[in-house]
Amino acid sequence: MRRAHKKLGRDIEIARKRRRITQQMVCERASISSSTYQRLIAGDREISIGVFSMVLMAIGLDGRFFQNLDSSNDMQGLLLEETRLPKAIRRRKQK
Repeated sequence: MRRAHKKLGRDIEIARKRRRITQQMVCERASISSSTYQRLIAGDREISIGVFSMVLMAIGLDGRFFQNLDSSNDMQGLLLEETRLPKAIRRRKQK
């Protein structure tokens, strides 16, 4: 899990740089301190999802973040659900 947090932090930092947004601008937009931002990009597991969400909004990635959380995009869950479908559907006998 530690590796995933570090990768997420690196990805956020790369996205910020690609957009030519300063760390200070991100911190102001997300209403966080620069030390919190530094902890986030370092992969600190104590950073809340709310802070991640605010930073993603600050750099313009919030749409993808929430889109990925949308249950209709949960391919693994949809596949599992599909495997539980009945093999055949038969008519009920009429009385």
